[in-house]
Amino acid sequence: MGCRQNLLKKYKRGSRTLISWFVSYIAVICVPILLSFFMFSYVGKILSGQIRQMQEDSVNQLKSVCDGKMEKIHVIGRQIAENPDITGFMEYETTQSGESKLAIQSVFKYLQAQMANENCISDIFIFSRKSRYLISPRQASNEMGSHGFDYERHFNRSEKELWEMLDHLNQPVLILEDSLGQSHLYYYSVIMSENIRNPDGWILIQLDLEAGNFQNGRVLEGIMTGNGIFYDIGRKKCYDGEIAEELKQMAPYTRIQKEGEDIFIAKVKSEAENWEYYCGIDTLSLFRNINHTRNAYICFILASSVISVLLAHYLAKKQYNPVLKLIEAIGQQHPAEPAGNEFEYLQKAFQTIARDRYALENQIDKEKDIIVNNILSRIIKGYYVSTAEIENALEQYCIHFPHHIFRMVLFSVDDYSNLFFDNDAKNKVETYDLVHFLIKNIATECMRETFEVVEPVECDNFVVLLVNYSSREEQAVEELIAEKSNKTREFLKDRMGLAVSWFCSFECIRLTELRSCYSECLMSMGDGGNIDREIDSNIRNRKEWRLVNFLKNGNLNSAEMVLRDIIQEVRETDGDAISARLYLFHILFLIRDASSGRAELAAGCDENKIMGIMNCYDNDRIADSMIRLFAMLKNNASAGEHVRPRAERIKEYIDINYTSPDLSLSSIAEKFQISEGYVTRLMKKEYDMKVSQYVNEKRIERVKYLMKDDSLNINDIAEQAGFYSYRTMIRSFKQSEGVTPTEYRKKKDEKKE
Repeated sequence: MGCRQNLLKKYKRGSRTLISWFVSYIAVICVPILLSFFMFSYVGKILSGQIRQMQEDSVNQLKSVCDGKMEKIHVIGRQIAENPDITGFMEYETTQSGESKLAIQSVFKYLQAQMANENCISDIFIFSRKSRYLISPRQASNEMGSHGFDYERHFNRSEKELWEMLDHLNQPVLILEDSLGQSHLYYYSVIMSENIRNPDGWILIQLDLEAGNFQNGRVLEGIMTGNGIFYDIGRKKCYDGEIAEELKQMAPYTRIQKEGEDIFIAKVKSEAENWEYYCGIDTLSLFRNINHTRNAYICFILASSVISVLLAHYLAKKQYNPVLKLIEAIGQQHPAEPAGNEFEYLQKAFQTIARDRYALENQIDKEKDIIVNNILSRIIKGYYVSTAEIENALEQYCIHFPHHIFRMVLFSVDDYSNLFFDNDAKNKVETYDLVHFLIKNIATECMRETFEVVEPVECDNFVVLLVNYSSREEQAVEELIAEKSNKTREFLKDRMGLAVSWFCSFECIRLTELRSCYSECLMSMGDGGNIDREIDSNIRNRKEWRLVNFLKNGNLNSAEMVLRDIIQEVRETDGDAISARLYLFHILFLIRDASSGRAELAAGCDENKIMGIMNCYDNDRIADSMIRLFAMLKNNASAGEHVRPRAERIKEYIDINYTSPDLSLSSIAEKFQISEGYVTRLMKKEYDMKVSQYVNEKRIERVKYLMKDDSLNINDIAEQAGFYSYRTMIRSFKQSEGVTPTEYRKKKDEKKE
């Protein structure tokens, strides 16, 4: 009896060990086996897809040439290839001889004539390896190593890469750029051979410049003519007899052995010419990769099986089941939930994390938008006095305007009264925010349909759009802005029920002039029942702002007109005399504060004069005294302008106009009605530098600032900095800084990294 019980216990213990071993083995081995199976299937699918794609590429490589769709390019290609002037250009090296110069000029004139006759060609490029020159109707002649040609834009590769490719080809090359607007380039190799000729005596083969077919990627590529001669493009030799006959008779998509290489042959019959195109792909490496991959995964599965058996045996011996332990650990970490939803706590945790992350991202974006809006709003209101302060603020918050011309479009709601449901202040604020949000987004989207750079700004309870554009877009700007602004107004009226008005300013070329643009928009608004009655108290606030702005800009005539309007309104208002007097004192203090920034005005607004006006016994005398004070300020400013040193006025004139290419010593002398020599002596005496030196320093500093914007090319930077051409800018920059602008930009980028 005792023996039986011992055997039964031993049997049960062995059964538990076997079950534990089996479960551990299954748990350990299933993971690598399933992983290996899925990875092997995925890799096999990718390799098969690559083979099919290469087959399709080989068949479609010269599709556009074979079916005759490139007929016009064929004609112009043949004319260029057979032109004697181009042959001379390709053969001569660049020397000072008259023959080589004559050949280049002849080629250039010929290409210009071809461009006038062919609508489908946007540009033609011919390269000569001997002369190391590029000829193009639009680019003229450019020697290798010069900075006059943008290789990256035309060929999507650097100058060094392109010339290395041309040297590798070792045969004449021309490039035709089409006019489809897709920047797609066609690379053509003209094959002239005694043995291979179609009826016109030439064969033009198209290769894809982006695919890099000039490399040794194909083992067979060539043309089979109707008379049984095969020209191998890669080896540059002809085959006839058995080899050509074998290629001619084989079916498409045939895999053959040729010269010890396993290749896949694809061929396309030309419907417009008397030849076929053959392309061979080395498939051995692909099949070898597939075999190696399969063997590697088989070895991985076998190794995983052995390791799994050993590991399972060890775990069973220790009576350790990793699956059960994992389940117990999860159960201890997360108590069992009610049977309704076992993973409800995970869902809640995920929702909480997602909600917090979304709120954080929105908060960051919102704070960034607020900062950018505040910076631009301060620029518009004129808080920044100099261009340097504005540029520093923009650079600090990564705000870039790539172009140098600005216009301002101001949107204002005609009447807010029908939008409020009650007198709740919070409801009003939320309504303002919602309305401004709608106007800002809809107006910005409409304007960006035409202009690339549009910055929306909320300023003084208006929505302002800063439109930044280049001189190339200058002709039709007013019509385009009017079209998009009217579209915005109609959309808001029809879809949202919002009646808005818009006002556009004049164009300006400096950010410091935006405050004048803002004043112009405000002056255009008039007195008609605008939003500002509700938000900015009344229309006087805008007139006060215009008064201060005109004073700061030195526009005293306009400031006087605004002051007279304000005084007239005060006199016509039927109200408390004390309130009117306090308001006049408020205007007086505004004049004093605005004049303090200009020396010629500050002297006329000292404390004694201010107190004298305030001691007047009635409002009419106060108003008359303010008008007389303003007349005195105008006289002081006129006299002060003549008292200021002439050298200081010349320097200020240069600071304002240095971005104009027409600024010169003669134009400055004409402006101040003195001789050029006298201008030079004044600048030398006061600032110890020549006029040209100071202008050049200002322009170089402007170039350095514009170089921070990677979207601007050299031509745009030169134009915005006041240089006549990019060559002049490069020469001046190198003389000043010792490096070219491109090298300077690269050094700055390396320091950032």
